[in-house]
Amino acid sequence: MTAGSRTEAPLMSNCADKLYEENKMLKNTLDNLIKEHKVQPVGSGYTDCIISFGESFDFINALSNIGINVYGVTWWCHCKNDVTGCPHGMGGPLSLYYDGWFSEMWYEMLEFDRNEQVISYLNSPKDKSIFECFVPALWPDVPEDWINEGCRTPHTRRKFLTPNS
Repeated sequence: MTAGSRTEAPLMSNCADKLYEENKMLKNTLDNLIKEHKVQPVGSGYTDCIISFGESFDFINALSNIGINVYGVTWWCHCKNDVTGCPHGMGGPLSLYYDGWFSEMWYEMLEFDRNEQVISYLNSPKDKSIFECFVPALWPDVPEDWINEGCRTPHTRRKFLTPNS
């Protein structure tokens, strides 16, 4: 090993350490925003982050403030014991924050380039195939290997419910 390569290794390590720490801080900020806005990621990552319609706009704006883009939206039925005609969809997890559970709808994910497009879409009038009980699930553009330990459905409550459950 030459003298030049010895000095380069610590520099590379410092850059990698700095990037790691920045990502860790960003992930921690995201985790805190998820709790603050009562977002429920499905599974252990950050895809299908189910959120109430009312919280979705503030959450997306908060993501914009920390540089995270939402690249997709899917729809879930928030199934409650009331007269909304639920459940619709294919089943899903119990809600961590609200009464009832969520049932994944059969719609394809809608993709977006910018958070402003997501907000515009969510603000637009919905067609008749979007029921009153539907809530969005947002797909933040974060590394696939990020694990969300804080808000995921605990294993003991991770019973997937369907109309016949």
